[in-house]
Amino acid sequence: MVRLVLYFLVAAAFCLASCGGSSGAAVDTASDSGSDSDTLIQPPCSESDQFVAADMGALITYELLDMPSDVVIADQTSYRTDEGEVRLYFWAGKMGLENTGAYSVVTVDGITVSLEEGLRVPSPYGHPKLFRLDTGEIRIFHLIPEGLGSHISEDGLHFTSEEGMRISSDDAGLERIGGMSVVALPAGGYRGYFSNLGIPGVSPADTVDQIKSATSPDQLNWQIDGGVRIGQDAPHLTGRGRQPFALDRGEGCITLFYQHIDTQPTKLYYATASDGLVFGQEYALGIEGWDGPEAGANIQQLGDDSYRLFYDAQSAELGNHIRVATFQLVP
Repeated sequence: MVRLVLYFLVAAAFCLASCGGSSGAAVDTASDSGSDSDTLIQPPCSESDQFVAADMGALITYELLDMPSDVVIADQTSYRTDEGEVRLYFWAGKMGLENTGAYSVVTVDGITVSLEEGLRVPSPYGHPKLFRLDTGEIRIFHLIPEGLGSHISEDGLHFTSEEGMRISSDDAGLERIGGMSVVALPAGGYRGYFSNLGIPGVSPADTVDQIKSATSPDQLNWQIDGGVRIGQDAPHLTGRGRQPFALDRGEGCITLFYQHIDTQPTKLYYATASDGLVFGQEYALGIEGWDGPEAGANIQQLGDDSYRLFYDAQSAELGNHIRVATFQLVP
């Protein structure tokens, strides 16, 4: 178990540093969606749609958590509660630190947060990504040995582990599957998007980086879709991408946001597919006011219908932390 915890923590801190960011930077996020379309920017949508973002500052740091400055803080995922607040989960901790795992904060404006007491999901279940069901239950998909597992909660605070494996790395055709971003399909069922996870000690030049997808009728049993969405062997976009976040645009249209590891430092890119499968044109997001490494995009609609982009970052002053930015579709 100790070895497993170490793997997840090192993997979370590995990719931004090895792919061109500063040392010790965090990786991966999340995917955040729900049947109530909390993250929906309404159609029509087009491959040529473009977005703009502007940094608003650090949101979650080691100081908020009263933890050492060298902890890993990353992998945020969120939903809007019935009361209009946003609950945001994230991974925090390091090897040997008690209470390492997934924490949560609540916010109304996406700028000021209140830390909720206790752990939501304990170590070693890293890279949490959630989906809110019609029942109001919150399912979190996360890493387990050899693949992805899940926890579920009725209140968003107390989670129970679900038996079995959702998707194995072998079935996905990846050396190590990373977190999965899930959206509802218009005709019923679900589609999840995932990529390989950075391997500690292995150069990105020696890995095969692919964003793939799978479908499920119930979120418990998954079938891998044919082909590659983005990355090596994809029909159009063959650049290296990891950590996809699927923004549900409605009517089956999906915009994927992902960490582009060919850039140095790593930056967020995005691409749109009207059918959620064939992505033909990508853009660099460009977060005004922030020049450091970026990963783990998570886009959330607030109660006033504005949007926030949460993302993983690293700096000499704050170490691994989560930042927030404004986010909107270019008119």
